[in-house]
Amino acid sequence: MSDDTYTFDAMAALVVERGLPAPGKRAADGWIRMGLIDQPHRPGLGRAGGREPRRWPATQAALFLALHQGRVHLPRTRLRELANLSLYVWIREGDGVIPMSQVRRALATWFEIPRHTSRSAVRAAVATYVENFRTLGSSRADRRALAEAMVLARERQLRTGRYDAELLRPHLEAVFGEQVLGPDTLPFGVDVYLDMLARLDQVEARLKAASYTDDQLTSAREACRVALDRNREEWPRLALRADIGALFKQPSIWTEMRQSGQIIVAVLGAMFEAGSPAGGTPRPTALTVNASGQAIPSTPPAMLEMWSKCLRGHTQLEQLRRMVAQLSVGQTQPPLIRVRQHIDLEASELVALVEDLPPVPEEAPLLSAEVAYNLRSALNYLVGELARIDTRSEPEVDRLQAFPIVTQREQWQARTVQNRDLHGLSKRHRAMIERLQPFHPRADRFGKPHPLSVLQALTNDDKYRHRPRLYQRLAYIGPLVGVERPGHYCRVDLAKLEAISQEQWEAMLFRELEAGAELFRLPLIIDGASPTFSVDIEALTYVAMGAGLSLVQSLSGIAAMVAAILRDFQPEFDTPRARAAWKERGSNVDYLPSPPVTGLGAA
Repeated sequence: MSDDTYTFDAMAALVVERGLPAPGKRAADGWIRMGLIDQPHRPGLGRAGGREPRRWPATQAALFLALHQGRVHLPRTRLRELANLSLYVWIREGDGVIPMSQVRRALATWFEIPRHTSRSAVRAAVATYVENFRTLGSSRADRRALAEAMVLARERQLRTGRYDAELLRPHLEAVFGEQVLGPDTLPFGVDVYLDMLARLDQVEARLKAASYTDDQLTSAREACRVALDRNREEWPRLALRADIGALFKQPSIWTEMRQSGQIIVAVLGAMFEAGSPAGGTPRPTALTVNASGQAIPSTPPAMLEMWSKCLRGHTQLEQLRRMVAQLSVGQTQPPLIRVRQHIDLEASELVALVEDLPPVPEEAPLLSAEVAYNLRSALNYLVGELARIDTRSEPEVDRLQAFPIVTQREQWQARTVQNRDLHGLSKRHRAMIERLQPFHPRADRFGKPHPLSVLQALTNDDKYRHRPRLYQRLAYIGPLVGVERPGHYCRVDLAKLEAISQEQWEAMLFRELEAGAELFRLPLIIDGASPTFSVDIEALTYVAMGAGLSLVQSLSGIAAMVAAILRDFQPEFDTPRARAAWKERGSNVDYLPSPPVTGLGAA
């Protein structure tokens, strides 16, 4: 086995090591067809030489292991439903981990799930779903009739390939009536539901015809990621609604994974497919596609520049995430950190040294600086546009304006902040920005360190031509298999081992790594000549910056907060004063009010 690929036997060994049943080789062929794992690499050996054994990259080996764990720990999950796991990894990690060809096969498998589900199972699932609408005042008989109609419509679709929406309409109207439920950003009603079903049929047809381009799928993936993150932020408010609150459960990795296929297909339908010709007039979706094919929240034109900056930062962050992915995931065979062990006879200790360490990509510091720059620019654009609304003036007054980030209240009162950065802003908008500052009493709700403080440090370094210094740091090491067993003429000195404090272990392990550095020392009792002893080490590393902050996690937190800030300020651009300011600028772009959204809240 090479350093970065796994044969099927090696992947099967990983499964068996976890105490799971050994997979058969024929299973891999079926999993490839269903898109659960990717096609292997199998280079030829020359004329009449045959081919090498099939090999998969480490990311696919980890996915193979996760799929087997899912089959064991989720016994009621059918094999085809595990396509959701591959799709969820694609949403979160991108095509650097799950290639587009695998995504297309996994989506085709997702559409096959109902065709391999018994009628009783479909009936039970539909009945549970429909029962969530008992709070709308409909009768139990109406809900049962709707459930039966949904099952019948699905069976007809499997036979004819066409979903009979009109079969459902009278039953939906009996349960929902004429009302459109939910907030404006997530409308739900008869026409909206039928429109969604019509779009799903179009998506399935286009997937079979391979009509979606890679760029369209990438745009849909970004929209899905935004939707999952936004659902995590807003689910408490949605769950408390009296109308559709029962549909919203607390998000978790498993619930998001189970819904991944549905989310991707729904987003593809909303972004690229026409609505149902028989389905009334659905309310507008909360997502729009800009000229670059990126999914952005529906927004007034005055916010397009700041959203473009924000989304560019998100795109670069995804590139950075893929760049360091191989450095951030530890594997035991082969290890990303090659560890050499030897016994120090004079000290009676087992010494573990870093023998080899993959370098941090040279492009990573520059790319991380660009991510921070674009996210900070989005906030600066926000302040400039707010000043235009409040002063009804042209750009000459906001030449030096910027979004201030300060850590002390005294700095907030400084003239450079009040008279320069916030020049022209109203008291209301200044107060809204103040509540986001790291010094605010409720700043802890954003986590520590405050995302804006980290953004300020990164952009200051970039301003003075200092790129962030990135290095690898040990995040986890263990289990130290072998500690409990004796070696050859030596054993672990348990008394000395227990005397090592937690602080000493952390100081020893969790620091900057470099080739040749000492990882740890394990005290031994040597009672013979030529002692031998070793431990099996599983190491997990991450790319760090500054005082040990995770590069990807820190930038992800910043990106999420910047997007939430823009959403929080979006209603400020839907006021009559904002519309008037936009018209006075002489733009020929129509000002379309966007649906109200919530972000960080006004508290």
